[in-house]
Amino acid sequence: MLHFGVAGSHRSLDPTGLTFSFSSRPEDYLERALVTSGTLVDADSIQRANAEALYQLGSYCLQGEYTYLDVTGRNGRADRSFQGGYVEGAWVVNGNGHPYRVATPYGADLAVLQGVKVEDGRRISRGASVYSSSRRVSAP
Repeated sequence: MLHFGVAGSHRSLDPTGLTFSFSSRPEDYLERALVTSGTLVDADSIQRANAEALYQLGSYCLQGEYTYLDVTGRNGRADRSFQGGYVEGAWVVNGNGHPYRVATPYGADLAVLQGVKVEDGRRISRGASVYSSSRRVSAP
């Protein structure tokens, strides 16, 4: 499976002195951001461009993404730009790979790479959030 995606946007900002910032958290969902722009002021507009690619062959996957963001200054303020990206390789040990859906049931996204599905019989362990058992106690 081969996937390419591109996206872009332009947003004009309210000239009333709106402040904002950009930040990025790690995928382990810790509360603290790893990278932040700090507070940005006197901006006229924001332009974004993004490109992504994914190649999956069986249980092997290679994917990457690049993002560029430009903040146009106002009132003599300099333009600022930010960029970031990643390249990632993976081997899914159970051999299934990631399911790929071209259309989602909720219709908001297209071409979504889903999480790996592991059948119960092939699981090594069962965490509390995945497996729960109940024991019935009978009265004497």
